[in-house]
Amino acid sequence: MAIEYRQYHYASQEHKKARILRYCILRLGNGISDECVQDVYGDDSPEKDHILLGAFDEDLLVGTVNLAPCGKNGLLLNALAIHDSRQGEGIGAKLVNYAHKIAKEQGYCTIRLMGRSNVVEFYKKLGYTPTGVVKNYPQVTLIEMTLDL
Repeated sequence: MAIEYRQYHYASQEHKKARILRYCILRLGNGISDECVQDVYGDDSPEKDHILLGAFDEDLLVGTVNLAPCGKNGLLLNALAIHDSRQGEGIGAKLVNYAHKIAKEQGYCTIRLMGRSNVVEFYKKLGYTPTGVVKNYPQVTLIEMTLDL
């Protein structure tokens, strides 16, 4: 069966699964301490105002990404996570492109992100341009990147 890309709601079962997936992939999977990640990703409660998107293989959530309001016509792409067993299948790129589509449909003009230095090439292939180093943490360097829609 094909992967379905769709929006889900804050505090739904899908959202709870997404938080677990993000924790496993973005925190545990990279050996990053909870203290560092709390600084980087912050509290999850503001997500009630985010556009929450997922990649689903039937009922199984295999990928997730958030779009947070950022300025008047912009969004912040945040917390892209793809299940370990499904990485390398193109799900991440398709999910980000789906996020671009949703953002355009809702009238947004730009998307920016703060990505780890090891994912810069991935985002460049999707049209993002690096605009500088945001912060060097002991365990991770974040690079700001932008895309005009």
